[in-house]
Amino acid sequence: MNILMLNWRDVDHPEAGGAEALTDGILRHLAKQGHQVTLFTSRPPNRPKISRPSPNYTIVRAGFSWSVHLLAIWYWYRHFRHRPFDIIIDQVHGLPFMASWYTNKPVVIFIHEVASSLWFLLVPPPISWLGYWLERRLLTNLRHQNFITVSPSTKQELVQLGLPAASITIIPEAITLPDQPSQPNKDSTPTLIYLGRLVAHKQIDDLLLMLKIISAEIPTTHLWLVGTGHPTYINHLRQTINKLNLSSKVTIWGHVKDNKKYELLSRAHLHVTASPKEGYGLTVIEAATQSTPTVAYDVPGLRDAIKHNLTGLLASPNTPSQLAHATLALLKNQPLYRRFQTAALRANQQTSFSPSTAVFTAALNQTLASRYLTRPRP
Repeated sequence: MNILMLNWRDVDHPEAGGAEALTDGILRHLAKQGHQVTLFTSRPPNRPKISRPSPNYTIVRAGFSWSVHLLAIWYWYRHFRHRPFDIIIDQVHGLPFMASWYTNKPVVIFIHEVASSLWFLLVPPPISWLGYWLERRLLTNLRHQNFITVSPSTKQELVQLGLPAASITIIPEAITLPDQPSQPNKDSTPTLIYLGRLVAHKQIDDLLLMLKIISAEIPTTHLWLVGTGHPTYINHLRQTINKLNLSSKVTIWGHVKDNKKYELLSRAHLHVTASPKEGYGLTVIEAATQSTPTVAYDVPGLRDAIKHNLTGLLASPNTPSQLAHATLALLKNQPLYRRFQTAALRANQQTSFSPSTAVFTAALNQTLASRYLTRPRP
C-alpha cells in the first residue's frame, strides 16, 4: 500500500505524547513491511521540513498544530494530489482533517480519544464551546467512514455520537522497550511517579493535593514528575509545591530519555495520574513493564488500561482524597502491593507493535476492499 497519514504532530514534536508514540511505531512497522508511508504533520521550530526515518517512511512538516489542518488542503492540491496514494489516514485530535471532503481517495479515521469535555480544560470560551460543538458535528458527519481507535471507551463515545459499532476497529496498544531493560529495584522510601506531559489539563495539581494527604500518614513519601512541559506551567507547579510545603517531597525531572524513564519507573512503587480522560493510557503499560502498578481516576481510557483491583486501582469519585485513599491502600499493605505488581507485569508482557500493526493493516485493507468513502457532504 501507498499510505498518506495526516496528523497534527509527529513523535519528534516538543508536545508529542502517547498517541504520537503509538502512531510512529505503527508507521515504522508498516514501512518495514514494505508499505510506502508518508506522514504530513506540523513543523515546530528547529525541525526539518522533510525527514526520512526509514527508506519507506517520509515525514513532511508544515505550519503549526493549529494551522496544519488548513495547510493539508493546500498540500494536497499542490503536492499530493497526483501521487499514487492508495489510502489516507485522517488522524483526529480534537478535530479531523476532513480529508474525504477534498480528496478522491479512500479514507480511514484514526482517533485516540473524543476530546468532548476536555475542550473546556484546554482552551477558554468561546473557543472551547466552538471546539466542543464542531468536534461532535464533524465526527457525526463522518459516520459512514471506517474508524480505528485504541480503547473500548473511545469506541463507546463514538457509538453514542451515532457511529455504527461495526465500523470501529480497536487496535491493541504497544510500546517500544529500551534495548537494555531496567531491573525493577524499588527505592527504600515510598516513591510515586507521574509520567506524561506536564500540562494543566492533566490535573497535576490534584497529585500534589494527594501527596499532601498521604504525607500526613507516611511522611517519607516522595513524588516524581516526569515529562515535558511549558516553563510557565512548570513555574506554576513549583509555586504550588512551595505553597503546600512539599518542596522536599517532589522532584520535577522534566523530559528524560527513554532509558532514564524506565529506570525511574523501575524504582518507583506506584505510577499515579489524575488525568480526567485518556485515549487509553500508554504510561500505564510502560509502568507495568517495570512491575509498577497504577492508581488513577476512574475515567475513559484509564479504566481500559487498568484492571481495577488487579493491576491497579481506580479511584472514584475523582477527587485527590480518593486518589490518596487508594494509594495508601497499596503503600500500607505489602502483600496486596506485591500481588498487584505481579498482576500488572503479567497483564502487560505483550508490548510488541506486531499485533497492533496487523489489526491496523486489516482495517486499512477492509476499507480498500469496500471502497468505503464518505457519503454526500452536508
